[in-house]
Amino acid sequence: MDFFNTIYMVLFLGCAGLLFGSIILWIATVITDRENEEKRKKYAKIVLIIMILAVLMGVASFIINFKRNMM
Repeated sequence: MDFFNTIYMVLFLGCAGLLFGSIILWIATVITDRENEEKRKKYAKIVLIIMILAVLMGVASFIINFKRNMM
């Protein structure tokens, strides 16, 4: 594995862990604290940001691998 693939795997696994943790926190907030809409919105925004980050990382990975294969 070269440097970029290693960095990508570390970032992607970290992002997946954050996404998993945020979803668990959001579900726990929905179940235990139904009245606190502000807290649910906060966790929903965190989940959305992490999902967008994961999509951007996937697009960047595709572009980098596509350029390498074209050389």
